[in-house]
Amino acid sequence: MPGFTPLPFSPGRLLYLCFHAPLTWLQERRNQAAGKRGEAAMCAAARSLPQPVLGDWALAGPPCRLLTGARFVHQTIFCAKSFEWACGTRVKLEIFDDGTLKPAHIAQLQRSFPHATIQTEPEVAARLDQVLPSGMFPHLRRMRDNQPLMRKMLDLRAGLSGPSLYLDSDMLFFAKPVRLRDWLRQPTGSFFMPQPGDGLVDTRENLRRAFDQEILPGVNGGILAFDNDDFDWRALELAASRLAEPARTHKWAEQTLHALLLSQRKATPLPEADYVLCSSRADLHTGVPALRHY
Repeated sequence: MPGFTPLPFSPGRLLYLCFHAPLTWLQERRNQAAGKRGEAAMCAAARSLPQPVLGDWALAGPPCRLLTGARFVHQTIFCAKSFEWACGTRVKLEIFDDGTLKPAHIAQLQRSFPHATIQTEPEVAARLDQVLPSGMFPHLRRMRDNQPLMRKMLDLRAGLSGPSLYLDSDMLFFAKPVRLRDWLRQPTGSFFMPQPGDGLVDTRENLRRAFDQEILPGVNGGILAFDNDDFDWRALELAASRLAEPARTHKWAEQTLHALLLSQRKATPLPEADYVLCSSRADLHTGVPALRHY
């Protein structure tokens, strides 16, 4: 049409740029600010949480292990406190240093859990050098150096025997975790926390070919329970060697190897309705489960 100059943007594009994009930016800034305020309040509250009156029966059971560091001490305290409260008993806690804990953090953990054992980085390193020397287990040790989450596997299991329960620190318990509580009384079988979809370094089909093992779907490493007594570290080193180098430094490398171990043990997933993985705000409006993993 003579004299007509087309708009540089469509009406929909203009609406997005002038309304939706600024609104999204403001919502993200608001959420970040709220998160920082909440984190600061949680750090302050973790220093003075009360000691509830609880039973002692679980102190004779298998250990509950958590890995923590300077940035996560407050989360660890809330997770372990809420777990003990929900179970109605003090638990045989074993807390492992990720290499960043300072004496003040260790003192805070000891005040919060006088009954807990805290393993420091030098203690863990000495045990690993004895049980998993770098010369014999080069892939696993390099994976630990390059991917901090591998500490969940190596630091909490190498050279340690018997069944154990592992919990991520970014979790809160709101009601009795029946399956976990029963397992503390009688630690039989293996289980894990499920998630929608897979969090693996490759497809399950490719991993099946690499490991010659079917891999369970939906394994999340937030909650893990199994026995260490038949742990085959040489087989795990071999499995690690079959991963491509990018996969060995991937954030899901530890979860992939744990999925392999759990598959070999025919582990079962925890009830999804009771142990909820929160990936968005929508997951916070599903009632009150026994646990939320944030």
